Amino acid sequence: MTLTVITPPAAPPVSRADVKDHLRIGHDGEDGLVDRLIDEATAWLETASDLALVERRIKRTITEWSPRLSGRGWVLRPSPAAALVSVEIKDADGTLRDAVTDRLSLVSGRLCLRPWSILPPLGNGQTAEITFDAGFGEADEVPPELQLAVKETVSHLYHAGSVRSADDARLPGGVESMVASYRRLRL
Repeated sequence: MTLTVITPPAAPPVSRADVKDHLRIGHDGEDGLVDRLIDEATAWLETASDLALVERRIKRTITEWSPRLSGRGWVLRPSPAAALVSVEIKDADGTLRDAVTDRLSLVSGRLCLRPWSILPPLGNGQTAEITFDAGFGEADEVPPELQLAVKETVSHLYHAGSVRSADDARLPGGVESMVASYRRLRL
């Protein structure tokens, strides 16, 4: 399963000015550093929580259908999945074999097979490309708790000298509890 960002977010989930206020930085000398820390903190938060904060278009490529499609549905990640754009089956050489978007629907962030619909099996190197929009909307539509989580993560990085292990999946301090209610459990 691969994930490709087709259209990246238009803006970060928090502004440089808001982060500088949060950090109590009253000069412009560290604007470049603050911008980099916002990007790093956002990536860390989104990776650790499996969330997309600001809306973006994503393509997820799979080699087999999830059996959950015909039950409660398969949670599209990162969440929240906002809109289903297309579902296309492609042959091993990349040529379009079938568009099955009309056989599926997005219900509360879950990809569901519509009643009385069936999906063709994937075989011989075929893939299904699921294109969808994920995120809470524009930057100003990101929930305040998650904006604060980004600011607190920036603060952690700023005071730690922006040193973080590539294997560090745990979010700093109280940030974990800020995002906990937005996570979907994996069952």
